Amino acid sequence: MLGPFLFMMIKILLVGLGFMGSNHLKNLQILEAEGKVQVVALVDQDAERLKNPSLPTYTDLTQAFLETKPDIVCIATSTKSHYQILKTLAELSSSTAILVEKPLTATSAQAEEIIPSLKNRVVSCGYLFRESPAVEEAIEYLRGHPISKIQTIWQKNRMEKGPPRPSEGVHIDEATHPIDLVMSDILPRLGYTEKVVLEKWSSKRESEVGISIVDRKMQEALYADEPSKLDPVAEVEALLRVGTIPIVTFSSFAKGPQRREIQITCTDGVRLVVRFDEKGKDWLETPIGVKSYPAGMKLLDEWRTFLHTYETGEKSPKSATLEDMLVDIQFTEKLAEH
Repeated sequence: MLGPFLFMMIKILLVGLGFMGSNHLKNLQILEAEGKVQVVALVDQDAERLKNPSLPTYTDLTQAFLETKPDIVCIATSTKSHYQILKTLAELSSSTAILVEKPLTATSAQAEEIIPSLKNRVVSCGYLFRESPAVEEAIEYLRGHPISKIQTIWQKNRMEKGPPRPSEGVHIDEATHPIDLVMSDILPRLGYTEKVVLEKWSSKRESEVGISIVDRKMQEALYADEPSKLDPVAEVEALLRVGTIPIVTFSSFAKGPQRREIQITCTDGVRLVVRFDEKGKDWLETPIGVKSYPAGMKLLDEWRTFLHTYETGEKSPKSATLEDMLVDIQFTEKLAEH
């Protein structure tokens, strides 16, 4: 007869129960039902969010960590809090695995300071669009087709139907994803390894329009020291280059429908388009046809990838490296300067 402790579920502490934290909890509950993990507690400084009767809840991270002894901590709080949470975890443990929502920290200086304490543990950042089957198949299709140009369009109307949630600004909320996909996932996996050179960049803002991205009072309270993030409409345009390949990217909070798209043109005339979250699906368009994939599985798949790395030590090519995380912050900082 097998002993009751032969198999131990992975214990997870979830920090942050806002929009993304709630999404993480839903997906962790799926994995919990499969017997893969156990959510041991929830942490949030806002006691109003801690109304889950089935789980222990805390407002203090250190107390929660010491009492539950988690294997993995998931950080789904606002970007401004990431650095202090990571610093606290580094002081509490040298081995606990960490899954943190993007970006790793609010500034590159914070990232450079904290990264040495993260190198000997399993760490991943929430670039969930890497998990799209459309991206995976696009990479396979592009093998043997040298790329000549990439264009990304990442547009979203920030008027939310549900409760308002804070915006970190178009640089982090929107521009991050396509740039990460192109610079740190698609091109490296196709063998393009030259460092990215930022050739030029520009940003456009409108401060007086008829709508507000999210609840104005919440924005003013959270980002009083960063007024650029209060703009109801913000747009970012950038031109980068990997080797000889120009990457033209446009991201915005704007009126109109959501559009998330990567267009890739090859030297042999092949053109490929990947579209995300359109009518509940991700899409891949190639010269031989169009395919669609369920769009709602990316966060769950991100967790499956992370857990596989945690259990086996085998890092997936879909997982962001610490260098990827730092490059992303450096890029968004340069955009925010303009």
